[in-house]
Amino acid sequence: MKTLTMVRHAKSSWTDLSSSDFDRVLNERGESDAPRMGAAWKERFRSVERIVSSPAKRAITTAGILAEALDYSVDQIHQEAKIYEASLETLLALVRQFPQQVNDLMMVGHNPGFQNLATCLTGERFANLPTCGVVRVALEVERWSEVQPGSGSLVAFLSPKGL
Repeated sequence: MKTLTMVRHAKSSWTDLSSSDFDRVLNERGESDAPRMGAAWKERFRSVERIVSSPAKRAITTAGILAEALDYSVDQIHQEAKIYEASLETLLALVRQFPQQVNDLMMVGHNPGFQNLATCLTGERFANLPTCGVVRVALEVERWSEVQPGSGSLVAFLSPKGL
């Protein structure tokens, strides 16, 4: 069995209108939500084997904060450009290519892609995956390449407001 956790980046700032979408930073709420979510994750699930993040500034910053809370080396975060602005099909293809030796993986990225992927894998309807929201899915597969729509079940759905 494989376990996939999807984390939407923490709340980002819109104050610098000259900054591109890719380069937006976390705002004050994002800076405080991410460590809280990391602590909640560690309390419930202990650790993660690998973290893969969108390289967008708000996502990789969120991934770094989560990694620190999980005692995961920030240097070991893998940046994957395909996560940024990814469609459901792109995300499914990416998941199917993860290394087989990894059983518990966390991806940090964006909506609507992550919300759509969580719905696709579990059949659960998510009205919204909020910023810094976490969806953990147990996949009834032996290999990542076997992941299909409906092959997962919801293990947890956490949000900063729900803590």
